[in-house]
Amino acid sequence: MNITAQVGYIYYSNGNALHKVKKNGYTDELIYKASAGGDIVNVNVVGNWIYFYCKGSTVEKSYIAKVRTDGSLFEKLISGINIWEMLVVKDTIYYTT
Repeated sequence: MNITAQVGYIYYSNGNALHKVKKNGYTDELIYKASAGGDIVNVNVVGNWIYFYCKGSTVEKSYIAKVRTDGSLFEKLISGINIWEMLVVKDTIYYTT
């Protein structure tokens, strides 16, 4: 499980699903679910965007993506990559392979 927090919410991944929950713990919302499986890791929240890495069963099925904190505007940024750690600062993604 990967966890991060920002402005009243906790964002976390649980297998292939990305969620947000209010810090009071009462409202849990599914933001994104990886349709082809894979584990969502390296969750980063910057402004209104959630950046994450989806580790698929093969490198070809793995990708870095972003989605708005309300679940809209999903976009794959880099496909076919195998990363270990990831950090997003402003609009730049730093990662290790």
